[in-house]
Amino acid sequence: MRKILLLSAVSAAYSLVFTSCDKSNMPGPVYQLTAEEKAWQGYQQGQQLRFSRAGSSQVRTYLIVEVDDRLEEQYQSVWITPVQGKLPRYQHITVKGYRTDSVIYTPVGFANPRDSARAVDTFLDLQKYMPRADPSTTILLSEVGWDHWFIGNPQLQAVTTNQPLSVSGNVELLPSITLGGISYGPTLRIKRAYVVYPAPRQRIISQIWYAKGVGVVGYEELGTGLWYRLR
Repeated sequence: MRKILLLSAVSAAYSLVFTSCDKSNMPGPVYQLTAEEKAWQGYQQGQQLRFSRAGSSQVRTYLIVEVDDRLEEQYQSVWITPVQGKLPRYQHITVKGYRTDSVIYTPVGFANPRDSARAVDTFLDLQKYMPRADPSTTILLSEVGWDHWFIGNPQLQAVTTNQPLSVSGNVELLPSITLGGISYGPTLRIKRAYVVYPAPRQRIISQIWYAKGVGVVGYEELGTGLWYRLR
């Protein structure tokens, strides 16, 4: 009888220890964008952006169709779920849109038989990220796109922490700018980082101006010049 009671006590003790060590249901850490990082996102879902250029009555329009602000798991790495709880999550903001007054011309080819199409592009992508080589460091990844043919790195990791920008010269931080009679605060001038040889009817964007809390406020298109955002 005494042996049975002893075994029951030991079993209960083991059960208590394993229950207390089971952290699989504990919430994992959350890495969110700082207020300064989020301040560079100024788009709203359903927003229409209008652009024109000097000496022309033509207006180009763009529609923001998605502003997705989410927390997502990056990768499991060495994170042991049963012991350390649920996986860490990282804030990720994606803004998508497309030009509404025209369609995108794409050269006819085997993989793409269409002559033109309406493509939804990623205008902004911001996300916290943990490098595999250094899990103790969390960085900000950022990308700005525009009008299908332009993708650039705005270097927001450096901008938001007051660090020097890359010496490549593709990104310049302007304290303010006025385009089309409208003044903006801190603005990034982002140049195309690679050469593109356009096919007939393609329009290439050579650089854009991206204002803090506003988004793209101007872009330079080869052949037509500077387009600036209207109120």
